[in-house]
Amino acid sequence: MKEALSKAARLKKGALMKRMSKKIAMKKKINAKKMASPEKLKDRAQKAARTLLLKKLTKGRDKSELSVGQKEKFEKALSKKKGAINKIAMKMLPKIKEKEKARLAAMKAED
Repeated sequence: MKEALSKAARLKKGALMKRMSKKIAMKKKINAKKMASPEKLKDRAQKAARTLLLKKLTKGRDKSELSVGQKEKFEKALSKKKGAINKIAMKMLPKIKEKEKARLAAMKAED
């Protein structure tokens, strides 16, 4: 886990992000028009697989409804299921690629 930032470090980081906000917004706008990289698609598939397994473990409850202790317990259980997450992610990858293509097609139709 990442260590919490001190108040001074948080203020400094906030000022940096405020300075960079226009640049970040411009990059997001440009990248939104491009197809996501295979690495990014794989990351999305991994996240979707984790979410799917978490839903099964929590019996459909939302993550925000869980207590901190329950979240830790489920995160620990998920960390033991890396193989299953990878397997599910590989199965989900084609659907995620389709969604990305549909997103780009919708964006081009908008223009």
